Amino acid sequence: MNSATIYFADQSSIVIEEDDFLIPVSLHSANVDDPFSSMGKPLEIYNHIEDGLIPAITTALCQCNFFYVNSNGNTIYSSSAVVRIVNN
Repeated sequence: MNSATIYFADQSSIVIEEDDFLIPVSLHSANVDDPFSSMGKPLEIYNHIEDGLIPAITTALCQCNFFYVNSNGNTIYSSSAVVRIVNN
């Protein structure tokens, strides 16, 4: 199975595999006086025939400020803290 490693500014990293889901977390501001964070539609990580998982990962990261992987909502990652993505 294809995988990619996402590296963060604090030197930590996570490995994402094909068929994983990144769940975007964004600010929902329908009521400007009381905005709240909300999880978005899960984005499946697919393998691009030439570029591996990077296109799917960057598409997901460009859509949100924070994200989590699969159903593990106990750890939320900052999209802006990503410094590098490497196909494995």
